[in-house]
Amino acid sequence: MILNKRISKASRKRCLESMGWLITVGEEGEISLLHPFSDVHIKLPHQNTTVEYTNHQINPLTCFISKAVLSASPSHTSDYLLMVIDGNFRFLSFWRPGDIRWTRVTWEGNNHRFFY
Repeated sequence: MILNKRISKASRKRCLESMGWLITVGEEGEISLLHPFSDVHIKLPHQNTTVEYTNHQINPLTCFISKAVLSASPSHTSDYLLMVIDGNFRFLSFWRPGDIRWTRVTWEGNNHRFFY
């Protein structure tokens, strides 16, 4: 069975999916979590709150977040985080409920590859 449903809050946005939630990225770089069936909408910090965002700024709609995964469903717990690969596959960042900006994961060394 296929459900055909128009999701107006996802219109004209890049959408990724994790655990039944949509991670939406708007044309101006705004980011949110959206549950397509319950219509719950969680605003996340703008992508320009990421450390060194201006040094790696690219088209927000097409590339800034290339992969995203939730640690748990926001439908079932408030103790979750959203991990993203951002900046054209170069960085790993995360957000937790209550955070006002994205946290970039940093490490020593030259290995900047993520396997997913």
